[in-house]
Amino acid sequence: MDFYQVFKRVFKLFILIIFSVNCYAETTFSKPVLDVVDLNPDENIFEAELSIGEQDVTLDSQTVHTIIYKDDNRVGGYPAIEPDGIPVPQIVVTAGDTVIVKFTNTLPSDCAAVACNSSIHWHGIELDNDSDGTGVTQNRLTENQEYIYRFIAPRPGVFWFHPHMMPGPQTFAGAYGALIVKDPNEPMLQASGVIPSEDNTHTLVLSDIEFDADGDVGLLDGAEAVPWTTLAEECGNTGAGCTGVANGVLPLVNGQEGGVETPVITAKAGSGVRLRLINTSTNRYFRLAVTNNGSDNNIYRIGGEGGFLETVRLEGGTLGSWDTKINKGEVLISASQRADVVVVPQGNDGDIITVNDVAFSRGGPPLNHISHGPLFYIKIDNSLSDPGYTIAEDDEILGSDGIENLKDEVITDVYSDPTVVFDSNPGAGKGSDDPIIRLVGISAGKIGIDDVIGHFETSGPDYTQVPYQDATRYAKTGDTIEFTISNFTQQHHPFHHHGFSFQPVRVIDNGADMDDLGDDSVLYEFDYEEFVDVIDVYMGQSVVLRMRLEDRPRITDTRQELDAPAPNQYFGSGGAAGRWVFHCHLFLHATIGMISELVVLDTDRDGDGVTTEFDCDDFDPSITFCNTPPTANAGVDQVAECSAFDGSSVILNGSASTDPEGDTLSYFWTAPGIVFDDPTSVTPSADFPLGDTVVTLTVSDGEFSDADEVTVTVEDTTDPSIVVTLDKETLWAPNHKLIDIETTVEVTDVCDANPSFELTSITSNEPDDGTGDGSFEDDIAGADYGLADLMFQLRAERDGSEDGRIYTIIYTATDGSGNSDTSESYVVVPHN
Repeated sequence: MDFYQVFKRVFKLFILIIFSVNCYAETTFSKPVLDVVDLNPDENIFEAELSIGEQDVTLDSQTVHTIIYKDDNRVGGYPAIEPDGIPVPQIVVTAGDTVIVKFTNTLPSDCAAVACNSSIHWHGIELDNDSDGTGVTQNRLTENQEYIYRFIAPRPGVFWFHPHMMPGPQTFAGAYGALIVKDPNEPMLQASGVIPSEDNTHTLVLSDIEFDADGDVGLLDGAEAVPWTTLAEECGNTGAGCTGVANGVLPLVNGQEGGVETPVITAKAGSGVRLRLINTSTNRYFRLAVTNNGSDNNIYRIGGEGGFLETVRLEGGTLGSWDTKINKGEVLISASQRADVVVVPQGNDGDIITVNDVAFSRGGPPLNHISHGPLFYIKIDNSLSDPGYTIAEDDEILGSDGIENLKDEVITDVYSDPTVVFDSNPGAGKGSDDPIIRLVGISAGKIGIDDVIGHFETSGPDYTQVPYQDATRYAKTGDTIEFTISNFTQQHHPFHHHGFSFQPVRVIDNGADMDDLGDDSVLYEFDYEEFVDVIDVYMGQSVVLRMRLEDRPRITDTRQELDAPAPNQYFGSGGAAGRWVFHCHLFLHATIGMISELVVLDTDRDGDGVTTEFDCDDFDPSITFCNTPPTANAGVDQVAECSAFDGSSVILNGSASTDPEGDTLSYFWTAPGIVFDDPTSVTPSADFPLGDTVVTLTVSDGEFSDADEVTVTVEDTTDPSIVVTLDKETLWAPNHKLIDIETTVEVTDVCDANPSFELTSITSNEPDDGTGDGSFEDDIAGADYGLADLMFQLRAERDGSEDGRIYTIIYTATDGSGNSDTSESYVVVPHN
């Protein structure tokens, strides 16, 4: 950037700051996305709780049974029927922020005639492998299962998220969301007027849907909605369903169908309206064109999948010899692509500017070409304050050298030997070292990559056993590789690579014979730098792209295989290693076979003998092992017998805690209501009350910590002791009178300071009115059984013909744990 350009930008910023003291501009949008609630107060950490579930919504004046991602902390929750269409969630972070999302699948096993297992794929994010959400990075989540995704969002840009287990049906039914990663320089660019203000910036999620009269989602076959999964199965097995798989008939903007002058953005004439456009459709392309906008019907592209561009672009027209099939100033957004664009509305107060979805021929079934017409609108409201905005093609945004150029880097060949990738190869695929990835039709309803029909999302149940395939490529972290994506079919394919953004290099005509030899010719050399993760490969053409397999930190998620690292551990490197699928992002094509993978092997770049996964800095041989977190071990659960009124003394043992580097550990024990003799000891002791007490041991190596829990159970299985003393043990003479008996009861217990007792029974070995004892009844009187009764009466009489009468008195003692003991005492009326 020369002196004049620097001066112009600084002067523009100075004028804008002065002007903005009294001026404020704000456009409005009738159907915005819904910002997900951030639960973490740290400004560099975004933490949320999302679920996927069924949701009835109103679309086209009808109740439709959709499937959506829900923010579990949305204020007010979700009504039985959403009145304004599908609620679309949005997560907004800044490049370098950490994202943590607890995800729950609440779909019932028989949900809405689609595949009900789920996940979240964070489309376009260069994250660590176990957060990618595919069938080769985690097991599918069934009903009520959870998974915690943790990753760093390294690159600014417009991204989105969607399920990736049998990709397609849930997304077609409404399960998608926006993920915006802001450039740290964005406030400066806004303040200097290079890009529109935050208030004039809107996220527009473009999609489509189709449903029948009962509100069931699916592509219509006559009057009935055929489930997406059924069509995919028919297409993949027989080819019969392929021609019916097309666009959903109803396009949506932020989940709402278009109407007369809706959805609408309200803006002042001459203001800049920035639109972050995201195509979440499973099949539809959006070709957008502006009309009724005076002399400026251009859509200016300022960025997209890899953040801001170096300069403003007008897409379309003929580039080199490449016919883009759209007019200059339009934008084409294929399935899953994104674009960051600006429109400058022109006109008088009340004028309506139309943004149209224009027909685009891309081959395939005829319905793919369906045109919708008006998609959304911009309405002029000149009562809004705005200092005005100007933009033109080639205006600077990041400036020259603002984006790294991979075109001049030395490339590394991919290789095909899977035995050097993992010790245990889960499959028989031989792999391929061919840098040309061929998108091909194999037979009716059969498509694939390199004549291989790929299946990575439906192989279950254990993702670690999904086999490699003959079209699998292998490379190493740190490599820069070059792929040529060759389309040998009769329709376009939006090619998407997981885990790594790439730079387009050139477009090639495959020639009349539609193969990769002989008459190929270069149509266009990309004369600008940009990182993207999706590129539309036209029929009969190839796109050459370059991709650096750059390593990144690894923050462990809810891994499901044995011996996986504990969740939420941070490793300085190793996040790039793993299995990364690439596929056509027409979801049906990926589902029935146009999908394969790049397996990235961990490596030792700096030659210090420590691989990336464990090397704190694999570019500096003087730095080897990272300090990794210790593992706390609080020992096995303990059961102790109560030995005193306040419980029992128990010794804990944390000596099994370990640290990978052998660092000295500090210990700290805590438990509610417990006082340890030394909470920092490896083996502390404490008195524990009756019942279960959960004890937490936290160990630290001075940098990282870990915690473990142990349950201490104090049981009372010892009976109380009871001693009963009677004031009379013999009644004489046998004069038939009732005699008062007083008792003294002493009860003691090891654990209970106040055990209870009761008079349980008084019995006699002679009947109440027996032979030879006179005619008197109720020989036992005044006894209250079940109570702590210490006085009763016994009759002094006996059968003179027998050996004597014996009264048996039983008391029962019970402690607080329900243990009991009895005592028998006797009162005798002797024979003589």
